[in-house]
Amino acid sequence: MTRPLLIVLLLIGTVLIAGCTGTGTTLEPVVASVDVPYDYLYVYELWGEKGTSFSIEINTDGAPVDLLVFNRANYIKYKKAFENSTQDTWKAVIYRDVVSKEFTYTLPHYGTHYLVIENSEFTTDGADAKRDVNVSVRIE
Repeated sequence: MTRPLLIVLLLIGTVLIAGCTGTGTTLEPVVASVDVPYDYLYVYELWGEKGTSFSIEINTDGAPVDLLVFNRANYIKYKKAFENSTQDTWKAVIYRDVVSKEFTYTLPHYGTHYLVIENSEFTTDGADAKRDVNVSVRIE
């Protein structure tokens, strides 16, 4: 598969998760099972007010993936580096070699953040499944 196909997968794979605080509104959880081809990634957008918390649970079919959470500026840097196979500098919350992981992510400021499921050897010291991985995702 080629890098242009990666861009299409990124666009198709992006899912918007809205967060609300102080309204008493509960969000319907996002529950999905996604196939992440080798050397690709899957992206979820997390957005809301500062302090909005997301409970995230990831389970794979047994092969490891890397999970990364970015603010907008660092996601743009990361995405360009991934697409061009370069090692530009970016910052993220990173969980490496994940087969099963539950965590909470709280937005540090208003806006959009990105949860990336990476199935590639791109992240330094990260997972390298060398095959497609099926991933179950729950975001509340």
